[in-house]
Amino acid sequence: MSAQMKSVRVPTLYLQALQDRLVPAEAGSYITSVSPEAQVISIDAPHFLLQVASDKAANIVKNFASSLYSS
Repeated sequence: MSAQMKSVRVPTLYLQALQDRLVPAEAGSYITSVSPEAQVISIDAPHFLLQVASDKAANIVKNFASSLYSS
């Protein structure tokens, strides 16, 4: 997927769960190494961060999307 990720030309947000036991912490660094424009935001939550920290994740996504229109 790295080759495909390099060709992505739209703003990218990666929500990283700090307590994730499935996806290694290095994944965020890897994403930005492949796609330097990607934003990585860490949330203190387990793997299912959208379910566990839904309000926080929704606010982050909302702010990210809003920033695209103000640029």
